[in-house]
Parts: sequence; C-alpha cells; structure tokens
Amino acid sequence: MTEKQQLTILITAIIATALLGLAWFLIWSRKRQNTTTARDLLAGDDRIGLLVDSIQDYAIFLLDNDGRVMTWNKGAEFIKGYRAEEVIGQPISIFYSAEDNKKGEPSLNLEQARVHGRHSTEGWRVRKDGALFWSDSVLTAIYDSHHRVKGFVKVTRDITERRNLEEQLSSDITRTNEELRQLASHLQNVREEERASIAREIHDELGQQLTGIKMDLSWISRKWNQPPEDPLQQKITGTLAMLDNTIRTVRRIATQLRPSILDDLGLVAAIEWQSQEFAARSGINTQFQSTLPELDFDPRASIGLFRICQESLTNVARHSGAKNVWISLDCIGKDLHLSVMDDGRGFNRTIRTNTLGLLGMEERATMMGGSLEIKNSPYGGVAVKATIPLTKTIH
Repeated sequence: MTEKQQLTILITAIIATALLGLAWFLIWSRKRQNTTTARDLLAGDDRIGLLVDSIQDYAIFLLDNDGRVMTWNKGAEFIKGYRAEEVIGQPISIFYSAEDNKKGEPSLNLEQARVHGRHSTEGWRVRKDGALFWSDSVLTAIYDSHHRVKGFVKVTRDITERRNLEEQLSSDITRTNEELRQLASHLQNVREEERASIAREIHDELGQQLTGIKMDLSWISRKWNQPPEDPLQQKITGTLAMLDNTIRTVRRIATQLRPSILDDLGLVAAIEWQSQEFAARSGINTQFQSTLPELDFDPRASIGLFRICQESLTNVARHSGAKNVWISLDCIGKDLHLSVMDDGRGFNRTIRTNTLGLLGMEERATMMGGSLEIKNSPYGGVAVKATIPLTKTIH
C-alpha cells in the first residue's frame, strides 16, 4: 500500500468518525429534548390531574372516540362506585340501565355530542352495586388540530337528593292544591245552599208579606171608593204601584239567588228560561237548543252548569257587543257539553284575562271533574264550552 493510499484511508476514517460522533450527538440532543418536553407535559398533566382528582362532587373522566373510559377521578369513584382499574377501558354503556341500553341511549348521546359538540342529559344511571341514581351529565367532544373528534370528556353529578326534594315539593303542591280545591268546592256548595235558603226566605216570607199588604191596601181602596183625584185615593194608588214594583224586585232577587225553576223543572228548563230572560233583558237574540232528555241531574252539577251559562251570558252582555247568542246543551259520548257562543268582538287568545268570572267558571267545571274551554267562535265572537263527565252529573 502506497503512502498516498494510507493517507486517504486515514482521512476517510477521521471523517467517518466525525460524522458518527455528530450523529450520536444529534441523537442524544433529540432524545434529551424529547425527554424534557415529555417531562414538561407530564408535569402539566399531573397538575391538571391533581385538580380533577381532588373534585369529589363531580365525576369527571375522559372517553375515547368509541366511548370507552380512559381516565377516572375520585368523584367518579365516589358517585359510580367503580375503582379506576375496574372501569378503565370499559364502554360507557355500563353506567346505563338495561332499558336505556336497549334503546341505544349511550350511542345516541355520544352521537349528539359528536354532532353538536356538547350534549346534556338527566336520567337514571346505574352504580357498580346496581343501585340507581338521578344523573345530571354533560358530554363534551374533544377535537384535534384538524377539528376531528378524538374523544369526549364527561362530567356527571348525582342530583338524586335534589330530585327527591323536587318530587316531594311537587307532591306537596299537588296535595295542597287538591285540598284548596276541595275547600273551595265545599265553600261553593255552602254558598249555594245559603243562597237557596235566602231565596226561599225572600220568596216565602217577604214575598207573602208584601202580597198580604197589597191585598189589604186593595181592600182599603175598594172600601174608600173615592174618585181618582181624591188625595187619599191617590196615595193608596201610588202605594199599590210601589208595592207591585217591590214584589217584582223581590222575585227578581230571589230568582237570581236561586232560580226555583232549576229545582222544580230541572236544568234544561232552567237554561231555556235563562236564555229567554237574557234576550228580554239585553235585547240580544238568544237561541237555545238541546237534544238532552230531562235527566235526574245531581243538584250540584245542575247549579254548576247553570252558573257557567249565567256567567257566560253576563260576559256577552258586558263585553261582546253581540247581536246573537247560541246556547246548546247536549250529550256527546260519555260527556255532557254546554256551549255558549256569540257573534261579538271575539277573544284575544294572546291576552289571558284572569277575571274572577272566568276563573269561577273554570273552577266550577274542574270541581265537577270536567274542563272549560274559551276560544273564538265560528260566528266571530267567543265560544265558551264546558265538558263534564256524565258520571259526575247524573244520580
């Protein structure tokens, strides 16, 4: 080997050694850099992990794109009962009941979060021991740099106690409302009985006494038998006229308190009489029709339906400006239907007028186990329709 060849080999070896050393240096530097970055990220994850893990009132955990558990905090263990080693890698469906899994709710919730970015639900969930708890959960999608879903974070809170309190409160409110309705019904019945008693007293006692006074004055007038211009005869005649007006007023008051026709002839006859009285008093053309035979109505149902009709006609006279009113009382299926319609100004459905009259009608219908509907009538005015089960109206 010549000296020149030996020099060439030496230079090549030196260059190769230098390149190899440079390569190792680069590799070592890259590893050192990567190790530092990972350590920094790990330190950050530890800080977040410590924060999340310290929360016990909320179950906070990560899910992969398929809905399998990736992380688990103490709150999740406390609420759901699983330890981390028992649940990591398990599908989210283990937290749902068999019925919800049959409906595919876990997949539906994941899909909603995937599409909308966030999905919140409330419902029964299952602990490790099989016990149910009422869950308030929020499922949020996690995206990569290309805005592709790579997983989810789920936050769950056990609100069973709150729900039980809400249900208890709702039950208490319902019971209180029912008790108030029963009290109102009792007071309504007492009031109607008192009105009936007062009406009888006015009709039987006061009415008879006024009639007796009129008969006595008529007898005196006949006995006096003086010309009409006689001062005493004029006084007697004037007094008789005032007595006639008083008797009519007494009858009207007694009838308004409790129409005797309702007790004597029944509901159909009473509403027909009411429609005729309303037409005569208001000048509004009023038509009544009923295909209902006169049944043995419960007195409370009779007075309730009569009052609904009476209040409806009062509203027509006060507010509608109607020229015609149509009243019907019919039996449809197993229900009794009372309808009062007019062709007046109509009813603005966007405005709720909680007047005592409307509330009173609604309450009367409810007390009889029925309902009251107020809407625009086909004639342009207002239609009031009361629907009462026959079982609540007939003996």
